[in-house]
Amino acid sequence: MDLELRKDIASVVTLWNVNGFKVASVESAERVNCVAMSTAMEGINVNVVVGGMETGSIIIWSGWDMSPVRKVNDSSSPILSLVISPDSSYFLSGNQKGELIAWGKKPGEKDKKGVISTAKFNPPVNVISVQSK
Repeated sequence: MDLELRKDIASVVTLWNVNGFKVASVESAERVNCVAMSTAMEGINVNVVVGGMETGSIIIWSGWDMSPVRKVNDSSSPILSLVISPDSSYFLSGNQKGELIAWGKKPGEKDKKGVISTAKFNPPVNVISVQSK
């Protein structure tokens, strides 16, 4: 069905492999503003695709089949930018309010994942970059 005819779908995120073959797609009723993909070593980890939503939510999809892994609520402010750390241990989100939030495991906690740290910027963060040494 043509996307323009589907009023219930705001965004479609499609994952392609390096050979140009479609891996999977996911349709979203929420508008997806930005995406990032982890680059962890395959075979040891499963990579994820992280989507920043217009509603302020962040959705994490499996890199295998785009099945939902987790949904977190950042705020009611649209997510404008996402970046995943080079070691895939945390990710940063920037929203329209100018908040930069680090997500991941807190040091010493094995299973609990959530907000590690928050910073506020004015004007809002539109582009985030993480560089490895």
